[in-house]
Amino acid sequence: MIKKITLSAFIGMAIAFTGCTTTTTPNTDTSVTTPSKQPLADRTWILTHIEGQAISTKPTDNNIPSLLLNSADQRLSGADGCNRMMGSYTATDTELSFSQIATTMMACMDENINKTSQAYGQALSKVASYQVTPTTLILKDKDGNTVLQFTTAVQPR
Repeated sequence: MIKKITLSAFIGMAIAFTGCTTTTTPNTDTSVTTPSKQPLADRTWILTHIEGQAISTKPTDNNIPSLLLNSADQRLSGADGCNRMMGSYTATDTELSFSQIATTMMACMDENINKTSQAYGQALSKVASYQVTPTTLILKDKDGNTVLQFTTAVQPR
């Protein structure tokens, strides 16, 4: 029974990710809210774009690029596609910065995963602000350019 539920969850996530396409246009969603209305922290965010380029993952991938901000201790955790990551963050209603980010040092053989991992780390270092909608997190640099975009993780029931 658990295998069927897990398989159904993976298939559902695969269908959701299959519908994504590469786009270079920034998100123009005008329903952006502050963290007090849509929480930034204590949610798992799945990476969908790095500087406008779509990130393709499968539910069966190890270390899917993701981000979790823990509001209790202002710590971040997640994965960059190859390695697990951890660190600290500081957030206000619109500003966000990361510090002391460290990663494990796994040897990933897939060149695309390595490129994603490096690009994700570089983009995280540029983050200065954010916007949250019910299902999307957008991280921007100091000039307001979108550097990372995430979607909420699908939680199996």
